[in-house]
Amino acid sequence: MASAFSNSRFHDEAAAFKALEAIIWPEGPTCPHCGAVDRINRLENQKTKASKKHPEGKHIHGLWKCYHCRGKFTVRKGTVFEDSPLELHLWFQAAFLMCSSKKGVSANQLHRTLGCTLKTAWFVGHRLREAMRDGGFAVPFGSTGGMVEVDETYIGHQKGKPKKRAFHHKMKVLTLVDRETRQARSVVVENIRPATIAPILRQNMAREARLMTDEAGHYLHIGREFADHEIVRHGQEEYVRGEAHTNTMLNCARARSKGRRTGEVLIVTSALTIAEVLWLKGGPKLPQEKLTVLRKFFRRSFIRVVNVTRTISEDAQDVVWNNNIKPKDAIHVATAINLKIGVLETFDGHLLGQTGTIGSPPLIIRKPIAPKQGDLGL
Repeated sequence: MASAFSNSRFHDEAAAFKALEAIIWPEGPTCPHCGAVDRINRLENQKTKASKKHPEGKHIHGLWKCYHCRGKFTVRKGTVFEDSPLELHLWFQAAFLMCSSKKGVSANQLHRTLGCTLKTAWFVGHRLREAMRDGGFAVPFGSTGGMVEVDETYIGHQKGKPKKRAFHHKMKVLTLVDRETRQARSVVVENIRPATIAPILRQNMAREARLMTDEAGHYLHIGREFADHEIVRHGQEEYVRGEAHTNTMLNCARARSKGRRTGEVLIVTSALTIAEVLWLKGGPKLPQEKLTVLRKFFRRSFIRVVNVTRTISEDAQDVVWNNNIKPKDAIHVATAINLKIGVLETFDGHLLGQTGTIGSPPLIIRKPIAPKQGDLGL
């Protein structure tokens, strides 16, 4: 299967202009100055004036001349590509990367990928995002009586505020997700008071929408203005009640947050973990609905479950003999070594004492940044 970037429009300037002309002018060129559709001819072999970078001038692709108004133009005129010295095929690459990346593309990544300056990459990113924005948010969420999830999240560090343990020093982002259209809108807010939240919901939601939130007090009064307001009480470990939940919004916020910090996140674990996690320190057998939740968790896209192969078993054998580790713990260690994973996270005290003594290069074994073992809300 050929790469998407093997298409000539992504690396050949003439092909890029031809592709854009087919999109903008499906029935032939139109003069952007006077609107004429006839007496327009292509100007071949045109060059810019000589410069230090291009002593013999730079070839001008896709130049046309209208013989009604005597104006010259290219297909870039009136588009987001207008008045930009960056080659059109690089604009196409940037647009493709932004549209195909699940968590977006930073200016630094565009700078590295396109080989342009950071200033140019920043400009390209902002211009493309502006072009993709829904003008004026014309269609309110939930306009057909659908469900709209709303919740706030906290990202980064707000400039000028001292760092504290809680979220007060972080930037506050309010996100709305329309379940029917699968669209999301995020707004950076100064605070999460009702007076700040309410106007945003009124502007972006239809009155016939069904509002889904957690139990936060700033949603209670504004919720009365919509057709329905369902609340899930996260403080009481209630996350889903029938159709009422905010999981779609939470997944959207987490994906953006992880994308900003580290890009794609992948958790690798042994298949043995699926059986081990049901034990929960000898507690009672899990009800069927909670067992289903656990199984769905291990099927998530960011978790890779590795089968216990013969090679892993033989590596585990060596770990048992050489490091005096229990066979089931040795399976996890051998899985990390076999897949060349540098860090193994566990709560097991005996394993934590083995950090830096197993494998080459030495495997780092540490505690995860997570709640205590067994505290899964089950």
